[in-house]
Amino acid sequence: ESPLITGILDSTICNGASFVFNGTTYDASNLTGNEILTAANGCDSVVIINLTILPDLIAFFTGTPNSGSLPLVATFDQTGSSTGADVVYSWDYGNGSGAIGPNPTTTFDGINTYDVELTVSDSNACGNATYVVTIEVFEESVILIPNIFTPNGDGQNDFFTVKGTSLESVEGEIYNRWGQKMFSWSHIKGYWDGRTLAGSEAPDGTYFYMVKAVGMDGEEYFKKGGFTLIR
Repeated sequence: ESPLITGILDSTICNGASFVFNGTTYDASNLTGNEILTAANGCDSVVIINLTILPDLIAFFTGTPNSGSLPLVATFDQTGSSTGADVVYSWDYGNGSGAIGPNPTTTFDGINTYDVELTVSDSNACGNATYVVTIEVFEESVILIPNIFTPNGDGQNDFFTVKGTSLESVEGEIYNRWGQKMFSWSHIKGYWDGRTLAGSEAPDGTYFYMVKAVGMDGEEYFKKGGFTLIR
């Protein structure tokens, strides 16, 4: 006489785990089976095993914008992360504050680089998933251009240079009053020492600059004007 089917056992386990029933190990490579339970009276029975593997949690998000000047308002979108009624999104903004829930918005009011971390969890106790995005906050871009310089070698104000904050790049050109180019540079620390392209000292007088700068926020700045050279 064939054994009687006495039950169906549906079991759910975490990915990478295993389940043992009647001496048989079930895992991702062995999801189903029939287990015969032998009874002393000869009335054997069969239990049908159905194993379900829970998928790993996924954490992913984007920050918009991911850099900018103070104060920076950033919105986070966790599209691409695991979803479900019992999924919890926990946010750590890297500045001592955070949030719970989807798609939060926060304001960064300090100059710094922040590692924003999303932790995704659920009720299955199979472990959490995390993801980190870096947010860079810097000062507003400012360009400072002198209106006079004195290249006389006394160690004070000897160079015409563009100064500022939160600048990514600076390019400049210097012209005399007749439109002749005196000097040019394409480095953020570039400067003019008061000499012509041929290496001779430029005479006292009025000169003109054209400056192009790019801020750390990607914005381009164009400046032009005059200044005085006095030795």
